[in-house]
Amino acid sequence: MNLTDLPVEISQLILTHADFLTQIRFRCVNKLFYQKLEVNDFFNIGRRYTDRLSDSILQAYPFITKLNVDDNQKVTNIDHLARLEVLSAVYRSNIDDDALKNHNLKKLNTNFNLKITNVNHMSRLETLYAKGKYCCIGNDGISSLNLKKLKACYNHKIYKIEHMSNLKILHTKRNSNIDDYTIANLNLIKLKANENPFITNLNHMTNLETLYATYNCGIDDNGISNLNLKKLRTDHNPKITNLNHMSNLKILYADSHYAHDNCGIDNMSIQNLNLKKLSIWYNSKITNLNHMTNLEILIAGGNKCGIGDQGISNLNLVKLIASDNPNITDVNHMTKLEVLHASNNCGIDFNGIAKLKLKELISWNNPKILNPS
Repeated sequence: MNLTDLPVEISQLILTHADFLTQIRFRCVNKLFYQKLEVNDFFNIGRRYTDRLSDSILQAYPFITKLNVDDNQKVTNIDHLARLEVLSAVYRSNIDDDALKNHNLKKLNTNFNLKITNVNHMSRLETLYAKGKYCCIGNDGISSLNLKKLKACYNHKIYKIEHMSNLKILHTKRNSNIDDYTIANLNLIKLKANENPFITNLNHMTNLETLYATYNCGIDDNGISNLNLKKLRTDHNPKITNLNHMSNLKILYADSHYAHDNCGIDNMSIQNLNLKKLSIWYNSKITNLNHMTNLEILIAGGNKCGIGDQGISNLNLVKLIASDNPNITDVNHMTKLEVLHASNNCGIDFNGIAKLKLKELISWNNPKILNPS
């Protein structure tokens, strides 16, 4: 059977599962395909294609639902895209308020966009990225919205979000205008408060599962004493020192700086935890993980990391990153180990992995291991 003999519905199904270039070519096979088949996704197509898009090209594809025109100055008019739901128009994109006035999107990325200022008419909008000092969306431009996800990192013009009762995910990195008062009425699932010293207390967020509280974040032990998170990043934060009440915690990043041990997490901080993934780059305060029988992924790199052979003697990991850690020398007891990174000044030599059947070994600049790649 010839492809042109297939019902249009079957051809459309085949088209949907093809890569972008194949979709474009397939639609040009004949007049019927050109008229009936739809190419919907102009978002996940790669920079080589998004850079070529223009108003005239998009006119031939009226059924687009997802569009990426990041840094593209040739696209200015998208009025004909009546089905558009997802749009990314960051940096020097020429999409402005006028181009969006007839659209009611579900997801919009305006990071660093100087021309978009108001999206209050988008009653369906659930996700908004408005990142950057020079992004022109501020409080007035979102006052009528009730988002589910908002990224407002570095954007000091956004801080009045207390009306967003549906908000579940918030990114506030280096946004000093979003503080405890701003989020007092919110009950998020995920919060990124990296380098935000003005958020200090989250105990009212009973639904919170994921928290990023790194560097000079204002959150300390008291600010999370009532929380039972699933994932926590406390890299370079000396104010968080006790996590033992978090029985649900499965993923923890407690990295320190290579020049100074600035993470507050040590052995006592996690003695009651049984994690699945732990990252402790350069953290000299954690030396023993043998109680974590569920641990599958361990990132214990850096020449100041406190983990050595004795601290992991009871573990049977799936993935271990020990690059630059001279204290880990033998992992032959880890029969489940599939992925090992042992580059640079790692203490592991060939004898330390002789009994293993690894799927991936990276040992760049480690003369003690002959790298198979």
